[in-house]
Amino acid sequence: MGFSVEALLVILVSGLCIGWLAEFSYRSLEKEKIVWPLFVNVYMYGCTAVASYLLYLYNAPTVTVILVLFFVTTGIELGTGYLFLRFKKVRLWDYSENVYNYKGIICAEFSLYWLGAALLYYYVVLPSIVGV
Repeated sequence: MGFSVEALLVILVSGLCIGWLAEFSYRSLEKEKIVWPLFVNVYMYGCTAVASYLLYLYNAPTVTVILVLFFVTTGIELGTGYLFLRFKKVRLWDYSENVYNYKGIICAEFSLYWLGAALLYYYVVLPSIVGV
């Protein structure tokens, strides 16, 4: 199976949709009211889905998949959170109360959650989209 632009678009859109649903559910349950996610929060899921697709195409070893997805998810969250805080003075999320956080932008706990979600996408959702 080779690279396909059509598959890449389906992967991107599926990541965006799953991300939107996850953000909507989590934030609404947390606040106990309807909270519509910002696109900036959702695009991170789309980027992770694309990274997953590229790893999947090259049949990357499990250790590589885990490391790359960990650094992609945490890196995107760090970059996005830092840029919005630095240039727009907007804190998109705040992990400052969590253990092992960096400036409240990232923390170990949520990095592991994002890795778990990315691995679930990689091993469960992606094969059904791309075909095994």
